[in-house]
Amino acid sequence: MDTRLLTRTSVPPYTPHHHQALPGEPQALDADQLDAIVRAAGDRQLRAWHTTHRRMLTELEHLRAHVHSPHVTRAARALERELNALDQKLR
Repeated sequence: MDTRLLTRTSVPPYTPHHHQALPGEPQALDADQLDAIVRAAGDRQLRAWHTTHRRMLTELEHLRAHVHSPHVTRAARALERELNALDQKLR
């Protein structure tokens, strides 16, 4: 792995040379490591969203089963459509 250090001037942002780096700067992650961390964080967020999405749809179904009002039914359907649209955008 090549050494990647933040430069004193930030142009270019990284340097392999210690004399051009910020004093005491630890070595930066390489692009592959950074991509893996970002991908893992995104995967965790998506799993959390899917859990929340399922839970919200279950709660809407529970509401519809127990509250018999056309206004509530209409609003619940609209909310379900919005949740599903958001789910599609997050995939």
